[in-house]
Amino acid sequence: MFGVIIGIDIKDFSKTSRTDEMQNKRGILAKIISDAVDNLKIFEKRKVIDIGDGCFILIDSGDYENILLGISRIQLKAKEDASLFFRGIVHVGKYEKTTKILDAKSTTESFVGEGINDASRYLEAQCLKDMLRKNNQNFVYGISNELYMQVHDQKYFIESHFSRYGFKVKNYNNQIFLNTVNILNLPETEKILDNSDYKVKNAFLKFINRSDFVYQKDGETSDINTFFIFPDVLTEKPELSSAYKANSEDVLNSFLKYPTNIAFSGNDQFGKTSLAKIFFMKIYEQGNFLPIFLSLQHNEKGKIQNKINAALLEQYGRKFNKLYDKMLKILIIDDFHLIDKYLQKDYIEHILSSKNIFSIVFVDSLFSNSIENIKLLNHYKFYTIREFGHKSRFELINKWIMHLNIPNEKNEILDELSEYIENTFVKGIIPYSPFYILTTLAARSDFVPLKGELTSKGHCYQALIYISLRKINIPDNEIGAFLNILSNISMFFYSNNITSFSENELICFLDNYSKDYNIPFDIDYFINKIANSSVFSINTIGQYSFYASYLFHYFVAKYLSDHLSEVETKQYIKEIYGNLDINLDSS
Repeated sequence: MFGVIIGIDIKDFSKTSRTDEMQNKRGILAKIISDAVDNLKIFEKRKVIDIGDGCFILIDSGDYENILLGISRIQLKAKEDASLFFRGIVHVGKYEKTTKILDAKSTTESFVGEGINDASRYLEAQCLKDMLRKNNQNFVYGISNELYMQVHDQKYFIESHFSRYGFKVKNYNNQIFLNTVNILNLPETEKILDNSDYKVKNAFLKFINRSDFVYQKDGETSDINTFFIFPDVLTEKPELSSAYKANSEDVLNSFLKYPTNIAFSGNDQFGKTSLAKIFFMKIYEQGNFLPIFLSLQHNEKGKIQNKINAALLEQYGRKFNKLYDKMLKILIIDDFHLIDKYLQKDYIEHILSSKNIFSIVFVDSLFSNSIENIKLLNHYKFYTIREFGHKSRFELINKWIMHLNIPNEKNEILDELSEYIENTFVKGIIPYSPFYILTTLAARSDFVPLKGELTSKGHCYQALIYISLRKINIPDNEIGAFLNILSNISMFFYSNNITSFSENELICFLDNYSKDYNIPFDIDYFINKIANSSVFSINTIGQYSFYASYLFHYFVAKYLSDHLSEVETKQYIKEIYGNLDINLDSS
């Protein structure tokens, strides 16, 4: 059952020593509520859970307008009576009927559910208690983050009447919207602060602006904003029986108004990392939150606190301080599925138990197919990134046309390229993701010579690598040598479990390589050419690494394919297959 949960708590009830005084306070509360909502039909459906010092009122309805009207009337009645002080929370969540403890034969209804548990935590928020304590108000209340999600854009909801606060109760943290009309003494300790004292470092901005798909035109290189389009996603609503489609931009806009823990899953090259980076920048630019980007790797070690501290230094040049503690932090965690299970659990436990922290987690589709993993992210709302539909493909192709300044009278080129994409993808096994669509368009534009048509992911990677090397003016007769060197570098990385070279390490590797293989050009020529490429280049910390993980994986596969007859290669392939089995079992 999914409905409204209204929590009420009488101030200092537990300090009352006499039974008759307790009965009197409960009687006053009951009369105030009954008189206030007497002619509101929606409250006739209410079920009540008695908790001694207050109650929970359950209403199986989505008529939030009249429920909030009833709360306002309770506030007026409490002021008229002026003999009782109490606080309230209006929440929306799940609950269901249950058997009463020690009284299975009783006809009295009893209820349990995560919605009731969460409402009780909201009711204990220190900022809500402080607002009642510091002001001469008989009844103060707030609405939960979950209810705010439902009402913030409705005409009847006056947003200026509410102030947002972060809070933590035991191992639960969230944000609450306090009704602060006529409140003179606002709570101070947990008010949300802005991020104006934190400035993103230029080096990290370069990382954020990088895209896995890179295309050079007239010396100008595309970045993440050149072709980015918010993908559609599928998600579920508790009150609906089937998944529904939304746009990730709408998800972001909702998040900026009421952050909560969310997760995105998707296949490889479906734009998870690009979406994570766009979310980082949009959240940062909004100004009310401090986004922290965590890009995870295989064999990641260490506690999340250390990872966050390192990210703060890299991204903002700052360390933990009192200001940081008060700010609302948003952890954007990319490739969460790559780390070990015990570390995943450590990350989630830290997030859920820390004050003023929410997270946006990005995982692959295998992760989201596991019941065990879904249980781990039980407090997260899940979104699945979809393939690009016709509308998104048209938008992307149009951006391509605009970027290349292609004349498009009467949309003739748009229609032509759309038909080309349709025909190419129907023939092969390529999903309609932005990366593969753009790569196919680039291959068509640059007339990439391939063995066969562009009908697989491998063809797409091959084409993009070829285009990238040609864009840095490497002639055809040298491309083979560049590919061989890069495949050997990738295998060295793979076998030694590393991801980058310093310049000296790269020179040393090339010297050793030249002893076994003929290099038809100077080592310096290779380094100078590759340094600014979008294949293998200098990263933001001055190390030579593959521009994107798919390039590393492609070159490892190329090396293994070229050396299939070698015993060592067969062992590597056996290990890879073994790891695939492990991943499938655990995901």
